[in-house]
Amino acid sequence: MSQVIPSLSKSLNSSMGQSFLDQIPNIALRIYRSINLDDTLQTTVDEVRQLLKTDRVLIYQLDINATGGEVVAESVGQAWQPLQGVKIDDPCFITSCAQRYTQGKVNQITDVIHNDISPCYREMLMGFQVKANLVVPILYDGQALRSLDLYLQGIDTQPAKPNRLWGFMIIHHCAEARDWNPLEIAFIQQMTAHIGLTVQKTKLRKLSERLIDSSTDGIIAFDRELQFITWNSAMEKISGVTRDTVLGRMALEVFPYLWQIQEDRFFLQALQGKNVISSNRRFPFHPSDNQQFFEAYYSPLRDESEAIIGGVCILRDITKQELAQQQLAQAKRHAEAANQAKSDFLATMSHEIRTPMNAVMGMAGLLLETQLNGEQKSYVETILQGSDSLLALINDILDFSKVEAGKLNLENAPFNLRNCIQEAHSLIHLNAAEKAVNLSYQIDPQVPAEIISDITRLRQILVNLLNNAIKFTPQGEIQVRVSSHAIPAGAIALEPPQHRLEFAIRDPGIGIAADKLPLLFQAFSQADSSITRQYGGTGLGLAICKQICELMEGQIWVESHGNVGGEAPPDFIPQQTDGATFYFTIQTAIVAVDDIAPAASPMPE
Repeated sequence: MSQVIPSLSKSLNSSMGQSFLDQIPNIALRIYRSINLDDTLQTTVDEVRQLLKTDRVLIYQLDINATGGEVVAESVGQAWQPLQGVKIDDPCFITSCAQRYTQGKVNQITDVIHNDISPCYREMLMGFQVKANLVVPILYDGQALRSLDLYLQGIDTQPAKPNRLWGFMIIHHCAEARDWNPLEIAFIQQMTAHIGLTVQKTKLRKLSERLIDSSTDGIIAFDRELQFITWNSAMEKISGVTRDTVLGRMALEVFPYLWQIQEDRFFLQALQGKNVISSNRRFPFHPSDNQQFFEAYYSPLRDESEAIIGGVCILRDITKQELAQQQLAQAKRHAEAANQAKSDFLATMSHEIRTPMNAVMGMAGLLLETQLNGEQKSYVETILQGSDSLLALINDILDFSKVEAGKLNLENAPFNLRNCIQEAHSLIHLNAAEKAVNLSYQIDPQVPAEIISDITRLRQILVNLLNNAIKFTPQGEIQVRVSSHAIPAGAIALEPPQHRLEFAIRDPGIGIAADKLPLLFQAFSQADSSITRQYGGTGLGLAICKQICELMEGQIWVESHGNVGGEAPPDFIPQQTDGATFYFTIQTAIVAVDDIAPAASPMPE
């Protein structure tokens, strides 16, 4: 009758047990030294047959369906039938014991003729000349293997299968019936456990090789002597060199030019434990093609103890990206050159036009002071108004061209901030008076009275924004408010102290539609094309303000009806007010802090 392995505590003949144990270390050492699965299997069956003094020991590997299998390793005495390579497809062998084998249980038969076993099993064993039989399952941990295998197939989830039955070690005693003692069984179980680990490592290695071969990047590995030990399929395609040609050979022997282009230093850095990247390299794998660009990632290869045993290189073909970048860089250079030519042309033409325009305006002004009748005076005033608009346009184009060409330089000098605002008000006071629009300003108490900045450019921003506000405000009050925030000195104190000034120009006008806000600060654009016809302007004013703000280390944005356009700070909260409020900031140094501005100063009529 089939029996499950007896308890190891069963008493043994002490002299026989000691002799058996004395042989195990040397046998185990010879088995563990085997370099691959085939060697491990053959060494194991040879050593086990000799130790157990039995007639046949074989390794039986199950097929995929686990309904049959094949003898893949065997050690057999000359008097008995060899079974190496024999396929055994007998359902009765597996179906009655499959669950027990998966649980790691052993099946031992001491007498095939007299033990209670199934007829089909007895018939099969007797056909192989077997009188006594010992079957020990070979199991391995299938969870990690299944996870990796399903990953390669693109499957994310899988049921847990911790133990999988790979096959069996089977011992046949053919001459006569035989008892199997616990020490023998324990030794065989230890050997099958080692085989199971070897099977798992072999499967992991094969799955890893599949993973490496599935990569579109070239993957190579080398040992400490710079000999290639891995060369995947993608590397064969990239280089035109097969793995059989390179494996076991030194890198510099196969590719001497690695030394000439100093690529060998990256190999050595990987052996030193460094992760390094070799970018935009040209490897002359194909001498006729000099247009290939590669990026190589080097890293150390470590064993289980974290000792460095070699290096790994992942080689990526970046030819398309590199050529695209080169074309993009060339297009950028051409665009910058064209833009520079445009800016130079506009600046030159603006200068050339402004000179005669000033002459026309001067002569028209003189003509206006002569004795003219009403009709003549109207004609001259029209000439002056048109000339003034044209000159403003020319000045805008000139300023814009200077900024684009990088020729607009700031002139930092100390000045009184309140005076600057009042001067800006004075310049547009007549325009405001014509529409009965009031102008006022408010400077917060903490704002420095004297600052160091470019008064001309600051006044230009204020005038531009105030003119815009007047243009779109039929009536009401336009207010300028100034606040200040000290800039922390950090590790090194700034001399003189730095402040960030924030200006807000608020008007109660028509406001700006939300979908038009993104266009406001772009050159030659306005919120609506009808604005040019109704209010005039070039669409350059706000773009120039933005560029000057950036030169003064600030930013500009607008809020209208709760919608925001431009570059508002992250902590900015819209006010949900009517009309529009333009904000801009500049960074400035402080001259004196004892001149405190009043809380509010309305513009006199």
